Amino acid sequence: FAKQRNDIFGSSQDEEATILQQQQSSKRKQIDSSNLTSNQQQQTNIHTKLMNTRYEQQFASVPPGLGYDNPQPPLAMPPPPPPPPTNLIPPVHQFLPQPPQTALPPHPPPGPPHDLQQTNAHKLPPIFTDILEPEPKRLKVDPETGLVPESDFITHHGGPDTTITITVKLPVDDTNPAWQLKGQTVDLVCSISRNIRYVKEQLSSLHLGNMPPSKQQLKNSKFGFLKDTLSLAHFNFTDNTQLDLVVRARGRR
Repeated sequence: FAKQRNDIFGSSQDEEATILQQQQSSKRKQIDSSNLTSNQQQQTNIHTKLMNTRYEQQFASVPPGLGYDNPQPPLAMPPPPPPPPTNLIPPVHQFLPQPPQTALPPHPPPGPPHDLQQTNAHKLPPIFTDILEPEPKRLKVDPETGLVPESDFITHHGGPDTTITITVKLPVDDTNPAWQLKGQTVDLVCSISRNIRYVKEQLSSLHLGNMPPSKQQLKNSKFGFLKDTLSLAHFNFTDNTQLDLVVRARGRR
């Protein structure tokens, strides 16, 4: 019917020829585009090889030891971390019974106010607490004798009844066997306010068989022979002070 009614449907041969031409034209375009793509890929590969060759030549000309001996290609980006799992098991403590919460006890009432000096002494470091404490009174020393005055010495050591121990070294003397001078050492306990005469009398009655005090001489390594009228506090004697007994020779005061 189409072949007979050329006025309506046109010539079938013409249509076939037109369709054939269109198909051939589209095939040519596909071939040309594929040829163009392959040519571009070849040119890209050639350019890449040329750049790699230049890159190797540049780094080959650098002296060794400058950090360009073995150029490394850029590191690839690490893949993104996997998403966290959605089916997580809840922690065990959510299922455990919670302990009951108890109210805190009330604060105790404030105590009585303390002394300001004591409060500051607790807050201040040790270097400042020494400032708050009064310094002990320093004893004055006589520049001529190098001794503390007798009254100050007695007061500083607790009063005139304070006792000390005196060690007396006896000589070896057989003039009178009753005196028992065999080189021994004896101790005497005396008050610091007692004088040297009293020390001799105690030695005579306790250790020397009633040896007369006039026959005795007490000597100290620092002060020499001691006068009978002076006290132990006058010489600033303390515990374990050592004295030497010397027998007075006949005709010697």
